[in-house]
Amino acid sequence: MGLKLFVWEGNLGSLAQHEDGTAFALAEDLESAVELVVSRYWADAGRGETTPSTPHYKMTRELLRKELRTTKPLIVDSAAAFYIFGSA
Repeated sequence: MGLKLFVWEGNLGSLAQHEDGTAFALAEDLESAVELVVSRYWADAGRGETTPSTPHYKMTRELLRKELRTTKPLIVDSAAAFYIFGSA
């Protein structure tokens, strides 16, 4: 089984600041991709000014996990190219 790129593009409210967030994962299956994204979020949350043990980070982690499992990602398993415009 090979690796696939899972892309949740601009549809994750749990990662929103001004607009919904986007997540990417390179994994063998969907559940592994979900857990990779959640693990990365949790690791990055620990680098901020507050600790990931605060209720906000725990709530966001669980909301993110739920969104990733219930939102269909784009799954890329062959050659492809993408780009995202920047914003002003």
